[in-house]
Amino acid sequence: MLLASLQELIASVVAVDARDHCNRSALHAAALAERSRCLAALCAAGAEIDAKSDAATGGKTALHIAAERGHFENVKTLLTAGASLSILDAHGNTALALAERNSWRHAAHALREARGE
Repeated sequence: MLLASLQELIASVVAVDARDHCNRSALHAAALAERSRCLAALCAAGAEIDAKSDAATGGKTALHIAAERGHFENVKTLLTAGASLSILDAHGNTALALAERNSWRHAAHALREARGE
């Protein structure tokens, strides 16, 4: 239902990169949910993959959020969509550093693999 509603909104030319007061987009919110089907729909609709939230909320991209929470499927979706591996959050961390710090093996492996390691 949520995915269908999102697809309907996207089809009606809703700005997929609209931001809240912390500079977070729908992509950031979708990255929070494990195995988010909305994430793929937003990527396909042209959402800005590497958009960062403001410094007060950590300056994170959707990839940082997915990696920090160990959401392996979301990490893979974002990498497939072209998310950058080199962007640093407000604390100087890459998505890989966040996955490793939190011992998310599968997410960290996917990120290392994407770097060619």
